[in-house]
Amino acid sequence: MEEAGAKPLMWPNAVLEQEQWPAFRSEDFAPLPGRYRRLRKGVILCIVLALVMLFSSAWVIAAWSSDVFEMPWKELSLVLGVMVSGGAIGLGIERKSFPRRGYLVREHDITFRKGWLFRSRVTVPFNRVQHSEVVQGPLLRWKGLSTLKVYTAGSSGANLSISGLDEEVAQVLRQTINERIRD
Repeated sequence: MEEAGAKPLMWPNAVLEQEQWPAFRSEDFAPLPGRYRRLRKGVILCIVLALVMLFSSAWVIAAWSSDVFEMPWKELSLVLGVMVSGGAIGLGIERKSFPRRGYLVREHDITFRKGWLFRSRVTVPFNRVQHSEVVQGPLLRWKGLSTLKVYTAGSSGANLSISGLDEEVAQVLRQTINERIRD
């Protein structure tokens, strides 16, 4: 209950004109290392190759186990062509989208952007961060890369995840975030 004559508690929340909004210029975003791009391409190629080999083997085994061994070459060629085309499309999308991947660290937040067809940009203010971690799977470790995960309150998973960072960069970013959340 307010006392008579007391001013209500007000927080300043002035309207910002569009010219005052913080800008996200493409040149400000730090790119991810080229070896992460090569790793992603290699994974796509391995998946396509494994699917082609698995499907071809299954098709040959099925043909051998039938009463009349007759290889349906047209159907097999069509299916394998679709798989290889899918892999080529995946590599093309990766080629177009990888340059858009980048991160930006500012005074009060960290931003990560990605995507070519479907673009996303996630910004996490440092004052909302609960904790962060640096993780590596076997492939990332092999290439000397890491993933930085940033967690905020009320979420069950990472709110920001940047894969493909150099190990040293990921550790420095994590240390920077931890210093900012202590302030």
